[in-house]
Amino acid sequence: MKYYHNAIKLQAYYRVRKTLSRIQAENAIRLLQTKRFHSQMFQLFPEAQLILEKGRIVAANPAALRLFAASHSEQLCGRSLLELALPEVRSALAARLQVAGAAEPAVRTGVEAYQRLDGSVAEIATWEIALPFPGRVLWFGRAAAAAGGAQVAPGSGDQRFQDLFHSLGDPVILCDIAKPFLIREVNATACQTLGYAREELLGQPSQLIIAPEWRAQAPKIAQRLQENGKICFETVHQCRDGARIPVEVNGLLLELDGRPLLLAVARDISERKKMEAKLKKLTFNDQVTGVYNRAFLEEELKKLDKQNSAAYGVILGDINGLKLVNDTFGHETGDRFLRRAAKLLQEACGKADLIARWGGDEFAIVVPDPDVQAIERLCRRIRKRFLSSESQPVTLSIALGFAVKETPNQTYREVLKEADERMYRNKLLEQNKSYNSLLVSLQTDLAGQYQETDEHSRRLKELAQRMGEVLDLSMLEKDNLALLATLHDIGKVAVPSSILGKPGPLTPLEFDIIQKHPEVGYRIAKLYLNHIAEGILTHHERWDGTGYPLGLKGEQIPLISRIIAIVDAFDAMTHDRVYRKALRLEDALTEIARNSGSQFDPQLVQIFLNFFDQPVPNVLLER
Repeated sequence: MKYYHNAIKLQAYYRVRKTLSRIQAENAIRLLQTKRFHSQMFQLFPEAQLILEKGRIVAANPAALRLFAASHSEQLCGRSLLELALPEVRSALAARLQVAGAAEPAVRTGVEAYQRLDGSVAEIATWEIALPFPGRVLWFGRAAAAAGGAQVAPGSGDQRFQDLFHSLGDPVILCDIAKPFLIREVNATACQTLGYAREELLGQPSQLIIAPEWRAQAPKIAQRLQENGKICFETVHQCRDGARIPVEVNGLLLELDGRPLLLAVARDISERKKMEAKLKKLTFNDQVTGVYNRAFLEEELKKLDKQNSAAYGVILGDINGLKLVNDTFGHETGDRFLRRAAKLLQEACGKADLIARWGGDEFAIVVPDPDVQAIERLCRRIRKRFLSSESQPVTLSIALGFAVKETPNQTYREVLKEADERMYRNKLLEQNKSYNSLLVSLQTDLAGQYQETDEHSRRLKELAQRMGEVLDLSMLEKDNLALLATLHDIGKVAVPSSILGKPGPLTPLEFDIIQKHPEVGYRIAKLYLNHIAEGILTHHERWDGTGYPLGLKGEQIPLISRIIAIVDAFDAMTHDRVYRKALRLEDALTEIARNSGSQFDPQLVQIFLNFFDQPVPNVLLER
């Protein structure tokens, strides 16, 4: 069991790592694309832009070269912006740059006179934005005389800027911040993606293309944009046909004609969202059942504990018989068993209840309603679901215990401990009942596969009891013998019905499968029927040591197993099987005698043969 769950955890780890790698790769590509876009925007932006580091120019776009009458960037890069400003404005500019370069990003505006490289003086309207690098500032400028001129916007200004705007493969939208994100311009990709014509979008509020539940974030976006000069956020676009597209928006604050604008590039992140959802599921959901895992539920309980006023209830449930199912039918069947249990819990619980697999065969449920009577009703509802379920290969049952957080000082661990103690107490009280139910379920399942099982067990029980009386066994030994006669083949529940009911000879592989049934039966009985577990394991051993599964010899084989070996073989020979007709009584007794000392205990064979010197009970001769 331990190794199996470790394998599950390892598998989940590799899935998480693979998903993380995909997300990291996508983020790297997205970052590269964003950097390229910003670089292109810097180079093609129609207004002058300088990147300053501690007041010195480290980059200048072509518009800045034109503004300062420079022929190439080397003429500006490396120089202090203060050198270009006229003496009377330098102190104010220095103070403003110091504030703009502080840790708190801010936009600062002003109009100063600057000395151009050709010797002329220009009045320049400027504003600065702090960049996310220590001491770096993005400086914008344009000739003050142009401040009241015609609007500079994509389609009416610099042709290269217009080409960039309309050629980008992602939707690009220009919005007016002063008029609650009124759409001023869109590119062809935006129109195609959203399903609108350009004319239908221009002049419309951007809320037209935003999913309703995301529209309330607009004021915060405007505030952050004004403070930082750029922004990156996620939202959901709503297309004309109602389709929804999750997008990541990279935005720049522009000032054109004295109006603050948002230049927004929206990138479809549908695939990333799917990967993130998958990663979240891998991280917080149990890989077998699909419900939440322990890590998630503990985090939720910690959050509830931080809310001192929050009261809640916790139910712990232990699935009865999971070990038996795993040992008998394998972990794949055990996993189906767990998935069915999780489904039943989901059907019984409300939408607000949190269900998690707590570990192994345990589930935990956090109930937001701390009312004890309501939780008791939920527990009854869960038990009823389990009792009425038609689960295979055995009937599902669950032991429950609950506790309620009654005071703010109680921690979730204390609540869990109390619930666990109650669950364990209930499990002890119910274990015999639940195990008997499991055995009945297994026997019923076996009877359904193997038509003669009930009658076969009844006949064996009567023959075995007669042997026990002759041998003068104690009452306890006779009880064990009778129980072994009933349950000796219980391990056959793990054998496919196609093999049990095969009319012809078994293949070597099929015979190997059949030979495993004593071990399977032993594991089933070991839990609560330990007194006959060894008998089940050894009922196919032979007196000469050539039997299975242990190869025991002579009196190494338990007495009750030696008795069952004889009566089982006799009953099999004297009753029809799918692969052959029954033998006559005389022929069966001859076969038993012939195998005395090889397959069977010679003394027990003699006792058994002596039975037939007297009248034979009708039950032994039923065909």
